[in-house]
Amino acid sequence: MKKIYFLSISGLLYSLDVLAQRRGGSRSYEITGLADGDSVAQSIMIGVPIILIGFLIAYFTMWNKKSQEKEETSSVGCFGVIIMAIGFFIMLPLLGWIEFIFASITSTVIFFIIIGILIFGISQLFKKS
Repeated sequence: MKKIYFLSISGLLYSLDVLAQRRGGSRSYEITGLADGDSVAQSIMIGVPIILIGFLIAYFTMWNKKSQEKEETSSVGCFGVIIMAIGFFIMLPLLGWIEFIFASITSTVIFFIIIGILIFGISQLFKKS
């Protein structure tokens, strides 16, 4: 029975380790560095209005129309989608921070899961003895 606990715990720990680490490359914030607060705030102040303008153009010209009317205005709606993509591109410094926060939280949660599994496995080994 101890062998089954050991194998299941070691398999779970290995799978969590694979989930926690990306092999074969660095994260984007490790390569480019994290932007300071001023550049993130500036990218938000520029990017959000551009995304909203692009969304409104695409919605009122392409997404709000029936299928017959879409054919006539699809080029203007495509322009709205392109404006939205430009807005998301402008907000890339914010994306680096979001990735950093997500990676930190994920690593912390996985660490606590591993500690919990180890404590549970050790307690189960001592209960059987």
